[in-house]
Amino acid sequence: MNIIDVKTVQKDYQVKLGYGILSELNEVIDANRPILVITDDYVKQLHYKELVEYLPSQHEVISFSNPPEQSKTLNGYQHILEFAYKKHYPRGLQVIAFGGGAIGDLAGYFAATYKRGVSFIQVPTTILAHDSSVGGKVAINFKDVKNMVGAFYQPDCVIYELSFLDTLNEAEQRSGFSEAVKHSMLSKEPFLITIMNTITSMDQLVLERQKLLKLITDCIEVKNYYVLEDVYDTSVRQFLNFGHTLAHGLEKQYELTHGEAVAFGMCFDLFLSKTTRDEGVNFLDLYSYFFRLGYFRDLNTIDAKKLYKVMRHDKKNRDENLVFIGLKNLGEPYKIEISKDLFFQKMKEFLINIKNLVI
Repeated sequence: MNIIDVKTVQKDYQVKLGYGILSELNEVIDANRPILVITDDYVKQLHYKELVEYLPSQHEVISFSNPPEQSKTLNGYQHILEFAYKKHYPRGLQVIAFGGGAIGDLAGYFAATYKRGVSFIQVPTTILAHDSSVGGKVAINFKDVKNMVGAFYQPDCVIYELSFLDTLNEAEQRSGFSEAVKHSMLSKEPFLITIMNTITSMDQLVLERQKLLKLITDCIEVKNYYVLEDVYDTSVRQFLNFGHTLAHGLEKQYELTHGEAVAFGMCFDLFLSKTTRDEGVNFLDLYSYFFRLGYFRDLNTIDAKKLYKVMRHDKKNRDENLVFIGLKNLGEPYKIEISKDLFFQKMKEFLINIKNLVI
């Protein structure tokens, strides 16, 4: 088991990750206080039987039947509130987020706001959640805007049982892996080169357990560095949004997974670095790497104007300008601010470049 200490101005806590570590729940759960597990039907069917072994018999479960991202809404939030209201839960309630990133966001936002805050434990079940479960960003979506309503609320602990990742399908693995690549590019260590040399197929990602444990641990350490510097996301933590400005538009307009959208968004951000300041990592190399791993196969056309309608709500934007994250070099991010018209122009150029790419 690996342990990462997260220290913030809000709260200090630990991320515990490894195989066969669910018993660590016994260290953070108080059996004398009410417990509410928030999950979705897919995760519940696969893994609840393992989780329940470490829970007191008197606990409750809310399980959403819709895909998690569709439940991460005002309606989903109200559903949990109604349940808690009927149960007369006190402030001593302990909330367990059991699932991927969307469930963690929703459960965390409920925990942050119910009676001005209750205990909150993250038990992630996806690779993607290595990013979202650490750092205290919790939120729900509103209309077509991701994470429009949210808070900064740190969990009491993160228990990351990596054996849950064995059941992820290839699309879910790709979705999480792109966030790992993001963290490698935001690190000054030769992290990206190691990833590109060792991960050449999604088939090997969850099978080689020790490599996966090291990969996720390294990624969380990078995330922890930026959170420690800027827990409230006012300066350097915004660099963790590398690839996300475009990604949030792609998710909504083209129904891509979050990770695949981020992968495409990172390639575009690198293209902006190259064409606006003639610096940074080669975007075509990164695009080719992702494509060989199975990314972008269903992304045939992109309407920049439709994307802009979603992207203009991004929290990083300044006035009417869009803000992207560029890279001078690995581990050296910076902000790129461009107008709407320049975005349209750059997207057109980018699409021409990748269309002509021979992989």
